Amino acid sequence: MATDIAKVIANLTSFYDFRNKSVVHVGAGGGQFIAYASDAYHVVAVDPDAAALEPLRAAIDRLGLGDRFTVRQAVFESLTDKADVVFFEFCLHEMNDPEAVLRHARTLAPEALVIDHAPGRSGLGTRRRPRRLHGAGRPSSGPVWSPAECSRAGSRSRMSMRWLRGSRRSESRP
Repeated sequence: MATDIAKVIANLTSFYDFRNKSVVHVGAGGGQFIAYASDAYHVVAVDPDAAALEPLRAAIDRLGLGDRFTVRQAVFESLTDKADVVFFEFCLHEMNDPEAVLRHARTLAPEALVIDHAPGRSGLGTRRRPRRLHGAGRPSSGPVWSPAECSRAGSRSRMSMRWLRGSRRSESRP
């Protein structure tokens, strides 16, 4: 599992450049994927599960990232923190209304990054190529991702990674 997590983090950081970005990290409880934040400017890590926040805090301490993180026990929809990107870690499929959640994300940041298993599968799934999250909705601003971006996420990846461009920024992904 540690090897899979290392691959996920490697794919994640090659897919999206977190350098000097402020991040709202949704579903951060557990802390298994926070190594991406070593280059981030600041991360607001949110999870509604208080028990999940303890291992998150331990991982933050273990990696020496305490100066980069603010940890909040909250429901994502209640957040008002502005950021460069909202990062959903294996949680969008659990939201009651994913489209409303993505609309809220667009009020907080010009970009959203979704990493999740393929619909109907648990864990990291078994698909070799990333695939679109069905039911997650598409921002009305046009293209959400290109096939090249998805394959660059790592054809060996067993998850979906999606970069959603918000309506406030029209340039290509960094």
